[in-house]
Amino acid sequence: MSLKNQAETFEQEQAMMGAGLVDDEARELAKYWYSKLPEKERPPMSDYLKGLKDDPTKAPKSLRTFFEPAEKQQPKTETSEQQSQFRGGLLPRSTTGVEPKGASSATSDSLSPEKIREIRERAQRTGNWDEWKQIRNQIDSKR
Repeated sequence: MSLKNQAETFEQEQAMMGAGLVDDEARELAKYWYSKLPEKERPPMSDYLKGLKDDPTKAPKSLRTFFEPAEKQQPKTETSEQQSQFRGGLLPRSTTGVEPKGASSATSDSLSPEKIREIRERAQRTGNWDEWKQIRNQIDSKR
């Protein structure tokens, strides 16, 4: 590799680091898209990446995600139904302030969502699911 090529490679690496492209995939994509620019009109890589970083909508789709602000990249939060399915349906949907049909207020206090959550978390921590199974049987018998 000639001294000129080494200097050019170093400048490209420096430009990519300056643009925040530290991921190997992002760096390869940046090199690829930069190489696709016409040689006669090709700006220095640092200017090219700065332009993409300033306006990610001008970046190729495969590079855009590396330049977009983090809040745009956040996946959508799960709905309560999806969360319930994720947990295997072990927890009922929140019934805060709603008394189960046919339950006395003493029963609803002892099986509040907070109490159920507390028992489940304790079972997860300790590995002892006996109390959880008893609560599940009570809940199932009232349905």
